[in-house]
Amino acid sequence: MQNIEQSRIQLSQAARRLVDAARGDIGAADVAAAAALPFASIAQAYGDFDTLLCELLGQMYDETRDLIARMTLNMPAGRSRLQV
Repeated sequence: MQNIEQSRIQLSQAARRLVDAARGDIGAADVAAAAALPFASIAQAYGDFDTLLCELLGQMYDETRDLIARMTLNMPAGRSRLQV
């Protein structure tokens, strides 16, 4: 049986690929199929599908924060920085 952490990584990457493909709403069955894992692996790795989606959203927030930080790195502080 696969390690739970490996399953989490596979499921997270599969969910991200589905979201990036702009398929709109994704479901637990779609993610499990894209990860080539049984449907029950979502419950084993995350507890429920909503927790997987929350992790995915957190990753996307981090990426957005990092992108904005890089874009505004050499800008002066203050209101002008907000006009990006």
